[in-house]
Amino acid sequence: MPGFTQIPNDEVFDDPLWTADKFTKGQALIDLYKLAQFQNGMVHKRGIIIELMPGQLGWSMESLRKRWMWSRGKVSRFLKYLEKAGHIELQKTNVSSTITLKHWIHNDTANKHANGTQTVSQTTRKRYPNNIVNKDNTVNIEKRESTLSKEELSEFQNKYPGIDVNQSYKKFNLNMKEKGRVFEDLVAAFEKWLIRDVERGWNPRDKSNDLVTIYCPGCDSKKEVKRGTKEERLTFCKKCGQPMLGYNFFKIEKNTRKNNKVE
Repeated sequence: MPGFTQIPNDEVFDDPLWTADKFTKGQALIDLYKLAQFQNGMVHKRGIIIELMPGQLGWSMESLRKRWMWSRGKVSRFLKYLEKAGHIELQKTNVSSTITLKHWIHNDTANKHANGTQTVSQTTRKRYPNNIVNKDNTVNIEKRESTLSKEELSEFQNKYPGIDVNQSYKKFNLNMKEKGRVFEDLVAAFEKWLIRDVERGWNPRDKSNDLVTIYCPGCDSKKEVKRGTKEERLTFCKKCGQPMLGYNFFKIEKNTRKNNKVE
């Protein structure tokens, strides 16, 4: 069936349903269109600027391997197949690989053939409400300072204690800048990013500085020490000299002593 399918990028391609599992080959092909430049741009690789045109992407095989959760060999074979089948043109240099989508539809062509009442121009304006869409139907992205406050990051840290929220936020910002993305709801977009971190075990928080309470089964004294340290395992009560225990072992020991007294 001829025509074009318009898909909302943020709502579909950033959803865990899309990124949670290994990609199928069909999914990977669609993903290339998602990752491609929609306007002229550039990427930096090893200090070298590589210019990209609409319909091109400068992702390395290693980056695609990680994103698709494939082996490097599978990515290489897949790209060679797409090239042979006429889907892409692959240009390799010592620095990077440039993939050109041969069936990429430019905005002016899409506008002529778009079905329904919504044109590509309208879609673009919805996706980039603060930007200017010119008569050539390209987008001039305005620079906008979009940042989360310390209070918002602190709330996220409390909500996702296993994630290093500050480190994740740095990567989120770099990703936004690299891809020239602008979000209408930055808080919601970052929370989606954090949910992906949780699901994939990315950006775990270093808990070595966390404090844990240990207890004395003899006199019920307690003390806060750093988690996972020698002090947590080998601290003796200053009052009665007995070894202090974590909460679960403390309760077991207390119950054992109580039962022994009854007998």
